[in-house]
Amino acid sequence: RISPYFQVTSYTTQYHVDLNADTLALQEAYRLGQIANLKIYPALKDLGSSRNLLGVSASLSYATAVDTGYLKLSAGQVIELSKVDQSDARLTLGLHFYSPRLSPGRFVYDARIVDTYRNFSNGYQTLGGTGRLRGYIAVAASGRDAVVSNLEFRTRPLQLWSAQLAAVVFHDMGDAFDRIGDMHLLHGVGMGLR
Repeated sequence: RISPYFQVTSYTTQYHVDLNADTLALQEAYRLGQIANLKIYPALKDLGSSRNLLGVSASLSYATAVDTGYLKLSAGQVIELSKVDQSDARLTLGLHFYSPRLSPGRFVYDARIVDTYRNFSNGYQTLGGTGRLRGYIAVAASGRDAVVSNLEFRTRPLQLWSAQLAAVVFHDMGDAFDRIGDMHLLHGVGMGLR
């Protein structure tokens, strides 16, 4: 489809600077405060789209420093309005937390809920592989909705010549499903090197 769009974003210019958070030995900057985004886009059959629609994508997040750690809450909504039986709508809620640095390392927690309550396009969520729900095959769970929780403990890195090496221990939990009654949480526990 061809969809011109109008988008407006509001955000602060304050950052939390951290080291060894997502990557080793690199300084990372995480935006603090609110980030609000609104995007509106139409699509028309006359311009080659498979359906006429009006899309609205809105998201809001808020982040704050927690001593040397970081906490971010987020919510996003995507609605593509068309005929009643041809509309899509998805709500996503998220939480991301880096604990303050401790002597041996830090905890990292990430959780996400996805509710696709209109699904004309037959979109689906997948869990498994090396991302969320580690230790399972690439598509261990699939469905229009998903619940996932990832808890890690990441050690401080050791300097080995020109490289850094760190360990991680994790517990992943989640499922993707079509109806809430079909949800059966899968668990993955493991460790690895960074």
